[in-house]
Amino acid sequence: MQRIVEKPWGREITFAEEDFYTGKILDVAKDKRLSYHYHEDKKETLFLLQGKIHCIIDDVEYLFETGKTLRFEPKTKHRICALEDTTLLEVSTREEGSVRLEDDFGRIDFGCLFAEKRGSQKDGPMFYCRKPSRVDQVRLCTRKCGDFQPRDKLEKGK
Repeated sequence: MQRIVEKPWGREITFAEEDFYTGKILDVAKDKRLSYHYHEDKKETLFLLQGKIHCIIDDVEYLFETGKTLRFEPKTKHRICALEDTTLLEVSTREEGSVRLEDDFGRIDFGCLFAEKRGSQKDGPMFYCRKPSRVDQVRLCTRKCGDFQPRDKLEKGK
């Protein structure tokens, strides 16, 4: 079963979904970046079929060109930025969940009790801070208020 999903950075074509692996083609537009993220259990191997990328792996930066193979073990933080139109082949275990640490398109679960997701800024939602203040204003959330907590800590507190 083939499935095409348009993404803010390009598109993702799933060409294989089996019990133990998934195969995808990632088309990333020039100057677009995927989120800086990791997976709890997913192992993935990427082959750079065409293009040139800037890649951050566990906070270390690299440049890769056509023909490079990348392997990411679970919990490896990674981000890809296309320096030109790029095509990657991905083969991975089935887990689909990602923990996004940074994202150009606002696709982050802030985990803040006061954050409210609404509106959009180009290709993604914006988060606003609803924390009561002396002037009771709603302002763009910057996660610098000190009330930000990781989602797992909030869930444990319930």
